[in-house]
Amino acid sequence: MSTLTTASEVELATKVDIADVRTEIANVRTELAQQETRLVKMLYGTLFAAIVSGLVGVVGIVIQITSS
Repeated sequence: MSTLTTASEVELATKVDIADVRTEIANVRTELAQQETRLVKMLYGTLFAAIVSGLVGVVGIVIQITSS
């Protein structure tokens, strides 16, 4: 069995490595898109909670003023 590597074997191995790298890049892009979606949902959830909290505070102040 020969340990010498032909040029075509090197070329094939390189093509396989490049395909693996491209697949990994696609996987990372997909994961980043999913993370971005989660972060945006968290941001909107926090914004909604802040708005509701502010409205509850305003209603509380209005009730105090009108009951005085």
